[in-house]
Parts: sequence; C-alpha cells; structure tokens
Amino acid sequence: IVHMSGLTEARPPQEIVALAQVVIGASIGCRFLGISLREMFGTMVQAAGITTFMLGAAYAGAWTVSYFTGLPVNTLWLAFAPGGLAEMTLISLSLGIDVAFVSVHHMVRVIFLVAMAPIAFKLLKGVLERAEAANKG
Repeated sequence: IVHMSGLTEARPPQEIVALAQVVIGASIGCRFLGISLREMFGTMVQAAGITTFMLGAAYAGAWTVSYFTGLPVNTLWLAFAPGGLAEMTLISLSLGIDVAFVSVHHMVRVIFLVAMAPIAFKLLKGVLERAEAANKG
C-alpha cells in the first residue's frame, strides 16, 4: 500500500532479498525429504509440463494485455505467472519489477480463488452426483 501510494520507493538491501530467496528455496527443498529419486523424477516431469503450459498461458495473457494497455510484458508476465505471493514478490524485487503491481495481482488471484472455490466445488458435486445417478439408473 505504501509503495502503491507513492509514499516510498525504498527497497530492502539485495543481501536480504538473496537470503530470503535461499530460505524459501531451502524450505521448499526440505519437502522432498524421504522421496525416492524415481518418485521425484516422475513428479518433476509432470511439474515441468504443467509449469511450461501455465507460463505459456501467462505469457500469452501478458502479451495480450500489454498490446492493449502498453504496460510492460515482463511486469504483466510476472503478475500473471503461477506462484506464491512471497516467491513472486521476491522475484519481482530481484528483477526490479514493480513489486506492488505483482503483489496486488497475486493477492487478487488468491482472494478470487478462495471466494470462487466453494461455488465451483458445489457445481462439481452436482455434476458428479448427476453422472453417478445416470450410471446407476
């Protein structure tokens, strides 16, 4: 909010940003403890495919919005890209991309998903129940 309002342009020291990235990376890496290399490889192949698709979709969206608005594609791409708020905020900070813009987009995405998930699950439940009833009868 302070950055968006223009009250400050202050940035944390690069060393702190790098340390935060190491801590987040280590915490993600710790989640793989006890997983075999075979399992990890299979998961990584699937994750690479999904990530490629999602980044491609985010880039297509970013390019389209940039075409109509004139906003920088790299800023929009990072704002639309899949990822956690903390991680994307750190990446935008490291790359010198508008942190407030990226953070707000990710917060809105999370709020939207949290608000829409119950509706989507209710609709999906109805569809599955009707399909199950049709298969039985």
